[in-house]
Amino acid sequence: MSERGSVVGVYDDNVQEAPELVQLLPSGLAPESGVAIPARNLLVTANENDLGPDGGVRAHVMLYAYEEGEAAYPQIASDASRDPLIGFGALSGLAADPEDASKLYAVNDSFYSGQPSVFIIDASKSRR
Repeated sequence: MSERGSVVGVYDDNVQEAPELVQLLPSGLAPESGVAIPARNLLVTANENDLGPDGGVRAHVMLYAYEEGEAAYPQIASDASRDPLIGFGALSGLAADPEDASKLYAVNDSFYSGQPSVFIIDASKSRR
């Protein structure tokens, strides 16, 4: 689990050398722990840091079901040919363009030094 990245890594440990990263699962903020329930093909994680000190819920759990097939959620990847490479990290906002379904806008939070940036994401492309 990546507490700062708010993702859960899924690895195949049936390979002969080192475990192989299969996918990253989106998570709530700050996943702290997890437990597998193999009999039900489930993974459960506990997240410690959602919403805020405004009286809202501070923690929750996420349930993931293991299924065959393609992932049913998007992954954001920077264009590897771009120089310098845009490093996505600490994204804290995402909105769709109301007039162009293939365009998304994202903003990173203030974790990194400097001012936050707005990213334009082309959601019509796929790496599959």
